[in-house]
Amino acid sequence: MLLLAALWMCLIPPSAAQSEITWPEKLYNPAPADDDLVLPLACGGAMVFRPVDIPSGDLLDDRPVELGQTDADRGYKEGRRLSHLAGSFTDPASSARRYYIAKYETTRDQYAALTQASCPEPSMRGRLPATDLSRFDALDFARRYTEWLLANAPDALPHEDREPGFLRLPTEEEWEFAARGGLKVDEADFLAPVFPMTEGDLALYAWFESTRSAEGELHPVGLLKPNPLGLFDILGKAAEMTLVPFHLDRRGRPHGLAGGFVSRGGDIFTPEGQLGSAVRQEHNYFNAATGRAKTLD
Repeated sequence: MLLLAALWMCLIPPSAAQSEITWPEKLYNPAPADDDLVLPLACGGAMVFRPVDIPSGDLLDDRPVELGQTDADRGYKEGRRLSHLAGSFTDPASSARRYYIAKYETTRDQYAALTQASCPEPSMRGRLPATDLSRFDALDFARRYTEWLLANAPDALPHEDREPGFLRLPTEEEWEFAARGGLKVDEADFLAPVFPMTEGDLALYAWFESTRSAEGELHPVGLLKPNPLGLFDILGKAAEMTLVPFHLDRRGRPHGLAGGFVSRGGDIFTPEGQLGSAVRQEHNYFNAATGRAKTLD
């Protein structure tokens, strides 16, 4: 999942330089909303982002947010803690600031549009989430996409003080605040293990390990219901990488030792009872068995 940063121009064929969106909308935004931010992508594709508002008085203002959970067995890495968030962009309609986070997991077709020598033929199979990627692949994709946008559609990016935005992986705080529902939920619901669900059944919102859910198979993005911020598949399905290294929790603050990279949200092999907005997992950057960068399936 990307936050609103990348493209290596020499790998993109001339036919991929178009900034016009030609893919059918159902293949990049199956559930459109009025306040979606739609950015063009190479090969006639697009990616969609949702605004996450943060109340703010001025540029240096930030908002305290309580994250994590009070699970004694997992407190060493998911303990309740106080953090702070600020938005990168000014909301033209209010005094709030905001950041943008991807509405859906990056799909196979979207990933291929920036990394393959020829454009993919968009399809429902290409709407499966892009997996088997390393952290280095994710960072490189954000770089490639930003560079493509700056070269081909700079005005599509939100700007702040005349400077265009860029894409990157979200921090854990940005991801978890959005996963919990942000300002769209009240304080009690925000601190609950899972965002509030009007339908009441997690299987309608997330793919997890169960005969009534994923059954070990990936599914195209956007088939289920979104969380209160309009984000799809934020829990379950494919685990999502975040920006900063892993830290253990030391009595409500990050331990001083930085570890590997962090994935959030669980995946199709996570049991229903173990899914939650606070769940996080550490991964080594490299796989000792293969001698290569570790990938997440």
